[in-house]
Amino acid sequence: MRYQSTTTNNVVTYLAEISVENKQFLLRPGMTATALITVKGVKQAVLVPNMALRFTPSAPTSGAQPDGRGFISKLMPGPPPRQNRPPEAADDSAAPRVWTLQGTNPAPVPVKTGISNGKWTEINSGNVEPGTVLVVEAMRAGK
Repeated sequence: MRYQSTTTNNVVTYLAEISVENKQFLLRPGMTATALITVKGVKQAVLVPNMALRFTPSAPTSGAQPDGRGFISKLMPGPPPRQNRPPEAADDSAAPRVWTLQGTNPAPVPVKTGISNGKWTEINSGNVEPGTVLVVEAMRAGK
């Protein structure tokens, strides 16, 4: 990798030189190539979608204003709004976790993560096995 970068249209690019065999002379000087570079590989890993690690459920509401204030009082200055999250999700500094369903309610499962490819992340420890159903999205039922 070269230290000097170039910026074009707000895209920063670093020149990298890769040595490959070219016995059939298919690569020509000046050609642009795309390379897939594997940095680390893991076999028999438990993977979860990154969406599952980003998911945090909101607290259930019964149609009332989440902070207990009416429309007019919302126009007036007041204390900052409370976070609308269940007690399990209140600590944002907690370790990574995924959510499963216990009955109809989401339940947190603390995990220790490993490597990621940007879409999937390895789970090194935690109560997540292949086939475990994870929550990645929640929608409110229509009234």
